[in-house]
Amino acid sequence: MPDAAALALFTTGQGFVAALDQSGGSTPQALQRYGIDPSQYRNEAEMFDLIHTARTRVLTSPAFTSDRLIGAILFAGSLDREVDGCSVPEFLRAGKGLLPFLKIDVGLDLEHDGVQPMREIPDLDALLARAAAQGISGTKERSVIHAADLLPILEPEIDIDAPDKAEAEALLKAELLRQLDTMEAPGSVAVKITIP
Repeated sequence: MPDAAALALFTTGQGFVAALDQSGGSTPQALQRYGIDPSQYRNEAEMFDLIHTARTRVLTSPAFTSDRLIGAILFAGSLDREVDGCSVPEFLRAGKGLLPFLKIDVGLDLEHDGVQPMREIPDLDALLARAAAQGISGTKERSVIHAADLLPILEPEIDIDAPDKAEAEALLKAELLRQLDTMEAPGSVAVKITIP
């Protein structure tokens, strides 16, 4: 589990968790929203430099504070980056008083039998150890991780275009509550859902 102060902030604090975890698949669309067309970068390294610049503008904004937020979800590449001379996780903790979380899933696999599972996460143990060493408070993924004493943020999804979306959401809620009731103490988990 994260340290007691981080866990207390997450469980009792008020505010949002900002999603700054665009990966290789979602970064081109995020950059386009900033007015940066794919023709303005030559390769993935330049693309990630540009998205880090955009993230830095967000992170250093006077509005990006603990008055509104309790944390931010980061892309794994953010662990190698700095903001104002600090690692991104340290900038969030010390500079903003926010909890850093790490997105660890690497996208969706091919659909089969009506289900699109998540891809296998390569070198997961090493990534979790690195995250813990850099002071990451928890992980965001679409499956449960029972390792590294990090708080998992689960993100179950219902297809927004599902014809039986309301029924699926009711089933999801019931199953989430049932499964949470079976957790062993002192386990903790956060659930990120889309508002119905």
